[in-house]
Amino acid sequence: MNNKKTIFGIIAFTIVILVYLSTNFYQQQYTQSPYSKEPFLINNFQTAEDCSTCHPQHYLEWSSSMHAYAFKDPLFFAMNSKEQDYHKNKGEDLGQFCIACHSPIAYVTNFIPQPDELTFANSKKLPTQVKDGVSCSFCHVTIHNSETPNVLTKKSMFNVVKYHLDPGNTMYGSIKDPLPNSFHASKYNKNFSTSESCLPCHNLFVDGKNAEITFSEWESSKYKTSNFPCQECHMETYEGFAVDPKLFPKAKKRYNLHRHFFAGIDEARTAFPHKDLQRDEIKRLLQQTANININDLSIIAEQNTINFEVEVFNRAGHNIPSGATFARELWLDIKVISANDTIYQTGFVNENNQLYDFSIDPNNEIDPDLVIFRTVFYDEKGDSGIYKTSAQRMTKKSDYTIPTFESFRKNYRINTPDSSDSDFKIIAKLKFRARSPGFIDHLGLKGQVPYSDTFIVDEKIVQFNSGGLLSVVSDE
Repeated sequence: MNNKKTIFGIIAFTIVILVYLSTNFYQQQYTQSPYSKEPFLINNFQTAEDCSTCHPQHYLEWSSSMHAYAFKDPLFFAMNSKEQDYHKNKGEDLGQFCIACHSPIAYVTNFIPQPDELTFANSKKLPTQVKDGVSCSFCHVTIHNSETPNVLTKKSMFNVVKYHLDPGNTMYGSIKDPLPNSFHASKYNKNFSTSESCLPCHNLFVDGKNAEITFSEWESSKYKTSNFPCQECHMETYEGFAVDPKLFPKAKKRYNLHRHFFAGIDEARTAFPHKDLQRDEIKRLLQQTANININDLSIIAEQNTINFEVEVFNRAGHNIPSGATFARELWLDIKVISANDTIYQTGFVNENNQLYDFSIDPNNEIDPDLVIFRTVFYDEKGDSGIYKTSAQRMTKKSDYTIPTFESFRKNYRINTPDSSDSDFKIIAKLKFRARSPGFIDHLGLKGQVPYSDTFIVDEKIVQFNSGGLLSVVSDE
């Protein structure tokens, strides 16, 4: 009996040692941050253009995406400089916090050891692999999903993203039977079909608190339980060829290829290839995002008032808006018109195209009914100012976003000159822009970078009088 226990003990101990050694080897070989003992080399990665000969369609789509624009965006460089200066003045080193997701190849090769000196101008001298942003040869050498990054401010730990990569001659992807070829080995990896593959750059905690948590929002929704990953909306499936069939006559026609537009709600604001394609994809995605409705409409003639409810229903797989919500603006633009006169309006802008939020109307006097869906960050002093506090230095936030499959409702009671025999029109629009004008101004880019375009996510128009409803018009 004792001999059996001894044998089992030896076996168990051996298994533990083997697991430890294999895990430690895995961590040493494949897990990378800028401060790894042996960071990858820049020539471990190819340029995106290197992939274009065999994969022209994928390259075309990627080249119009925000992944390709990530390290060409003036807003990124301005934000990095501002945050580097802030932390330097506090005696802290922000390091490559911003670079980690805007040029992950630069991050895992430690190619920018002085990120506080990085500018839009000097970035042009960097290798193409770095300037490619989030590129083919980075994503397709990922072999294992990452955990959610958690910034630890008290320990000044900002470089918390860890990637698990195997750069070299093997490319990984979601095709189970890739075509053998002489350019590189190809392997199936199931992770490419999961939302977890998007996690390291689309989920961020700060001292354990939610900061930018698109993945977590999806994870707590019905979309996860329905096995509906991020790729369903942001990398739509289509029929076609994964490679150029002229170069590879034996290539199979595939029925489960994925678009590489990586459609989102951000838009390139400077010269960039195929901006028309990018804009079309943004419109397509936004039209699937939310519905606006006008409910419970009534006229109280003796009081000369109109009552109605505006409802916004979130159809997206995450909150709306999501991501860098502290800089985004999703808002209600509502007008009530009688006899061609606007008798009520909310959600209007000033001469600088700014909404009258608390950054320019702190007493809430000009547009008291304004509804903006976003988050507001607060720093350790309790200051927000909307633009002053960035994700990695927030201590708390107010969340005014709409969770998935939930509705926001607001009741309106509008005084009218005479409701007894007048025709009325209510125009309700849900509008969106990726960055507020004030945010761009705050970065010192006014006049250098065009303000974000405003998109109409959904619109309803109702015409009525005291006799009842006359018509309902929708943009759908």
